[in-house]
Amino acid sequence: MSIILTDRSGRTVAPEYHSTSLGGSTGSGAGIAAAQQSPSRGYVPATNRRQKFVLTGEPRRVVVDKMRWLEHNSYGTIAARVASWVGPVRPDPKTGDKELDKEYRQWWQETAVDSLSYDASGKFNAPSYQEMAEVISLVQGDGLTVFTTDADGFPICRFFDSLAVDNPWGMTNGKDGWWDGVLVDAGHRHLAYRLLRDDIPEQANFWQTYHGMGYVVPASSAFMHGYWKHPASVRGVSAFLAAINPM
Repeated sequence: MSIILTDRSGRTVAPEYHSTSLGGSTGSGAGIAAAQQSPSRGYVPATNRRQKFVLTGEPRRVVVDKMRWLEHNSYGTIAARVASWVGPVRPDPKTGDKELDKEYRQWWQETAVDSLSYDASGKFNAPSYQEMAEVISLVQGDGLTVFTTDADGFPICRFFDSLAVDNPWGMTNGKDGWWDGVLVDAGHRHLAYRLLRDDIPEQANFWQTYHGMGYVVPASSAFMHGYWKHPASVRGVSAFLAAINPM
C-alpha cells in the first residue's frame, strides 16, 4: 500500500510506518489488498482486513492535525462519523495473557473512553478508521465521504449513503471497468466512484458526469467505508490519507 502524505503547504512528508498483522493474514497491507483484488468486492473476513499501520513523528503530527481540522469543520451526519474516526485513544496492553488483555481493554472502554480524545500515545492507525466505520454500521450498510474544495478553494466534505453509489439502471458489472458504482483498473484498485444523485452541490469543483449516467468522484478525493456484513453493501477500501490530504 503506497501512502503519500503532504502537509497543508503541499510539502511531502515521508511516512514512517510499519505494518503488523492483527490476525488472519500476513504481509503489509494484505487485508486491504484482499478487498481490492476481488472485482465483485465480495465479503472479506474481518481477520483478513485487520492490518495496523503505525505512523510516528512528523507524519503522525500532520495526520492528527488534519483529523482535528476535519472534526471542527464538519457538520451533520459526517460529524458523527469523524468523531468515531478520530478517537478514542485506547492503550494496547500486552501482559502475555490474552484474556487479561481483553479485560483491560474492556475496562478502558467502559470507564475512560472520550470520543474527542486524540492519539496521545504516539500510535496512529489510519486504516483502522475503515474498520471503525464498519463496526458502527452506517445507515444502509456503508457510505462514502467525499473531500473537495469549493469555488474559492476552501475544503468541504460531503457524506453519501451506500444507495447513492452504484451503477445506473441497466448497466452490467464490468462495463468500462465499473463494478457496483466503483471504477477499478486491471489490478482492481479503485479509481473513481459514481454517485447516482441529483443534489450534488454546485460549488464542488471536481464533479463530472459520465456519459450522463451519474456524477463521478475520483478515488483520491473520497473515502469508502462500509459495514462488510451487509449483503448489499458496496464493497471497497480507499486510501484515507489520500482523501484527507487536501484538508
